[in-house]
Amino acid sequence: MDVDAAPGGAYALSASLDGGFKRSTSCCAWSPDGSLLCACSADGTGALFGDDGSGGMAVRLRLEAHAEGINDVAWSRDRSYVVTASDDKTVRLWDAATGACASSFEGHESYVFCVGLNPANTLLASGSFDETVKVWDVRVAKAVKTINAHSEPVTAVSFNGYDGTVLASGSYDGLLRLWDVASGECLTTIFAEQAGSSAKHAPMSHATYSANGDYVLASTHDSTVRLWRVDANPCRLARVFTGRESARYCGPSAFHTAPTRGHAVVAGSEDGHVHVWDLQSAQRTHTIRNAHDAAVLAVDPHPTRDALASCSLSKDRRVKLWAFEA
Repeated sequence: MDVDAAPGGAYALSASLDGGFKRSTSCCAWSPDGSLLCACSADGTGALFGDDGSGGMAVRLRLEAHAEGINDVAWSRDRSYVVTASDDKTVRLWDAATGACASSFEGHESYVFCVGLNPANTLLASGSFDETVKVWDVRVAKAVKTINAHSEPVTAVSFNGYDGTVLASGSYDGLLRLWDVASGECLTTIFAEQAGSSAKHAPMSHATYSANGDYVLASTHDSTVRLWRVDANPCRLARVFTGRESARYCGPSAFHTAPTRGHAVVAGSEDGHVHVWDLQSAQRTHTIRNAHDAAVLAVDPHPTRDALASCSLSKDRRVKLWAFEA
């Protein structure tokens, strides 16, 4: 592992967590308060890490009910539960206190690749290789809306972080679409060519709303992350972040607010690196080189500290934690 140090410090490995998985670790996400970390695997299981009593983290609970690999995980805002999307065509809701599967959301006709919750924790959205987006009532585990969203597999869903009235979806068809949650109407369609991209309809690998609902951060398989301003019509490109490798795997990008250093964007790369960019300038400020020895599948910033969690296709199946050291 090599770390590019910018003035002010660098990210250092603080822990390497073993979730006991039999296949690669496919996704990871911090709880909203940062006290728990959920990691899931292509073996169909998940693990909840928490305080081990000595300042580190250890597996507290295991999530075991999916019949096939898990692709995505999301937390409720009160951290009472997590939801997972799986190749077994289901979404499952897990009690974060017990590890029990409380609900199963069934109805997709193919792999479920992505999942997200609205701010009120009342609605869940899922995207599938069946090219649809489903919106579910969390309380009864029933689909309240099915949207024929794209012409290829859906790789991203994200509710507007402000009030949850708008849902973003991304797909291998290269399109980023915004949907009115109440009506299911498509409000707008965004694609890379609008920003002068040379890669026509580069497949969309991930998309996430900003907390204020004004922006969507979108990753595409032309090794680019774009920040779109979506609070006005027409939507416009605000920033472009380059330097990662992304052509095959759907590794997400994320917003990160470093407590002492301001706003940033983070993303993993298929060459095993993890990159950090300044949000305002779009300049890359830090690179954790060889963070993993295989493609990085997920990077999630800690919600209150200048720290990151990452996982990859590596055969060691570990989740790595990185802390910024000045």
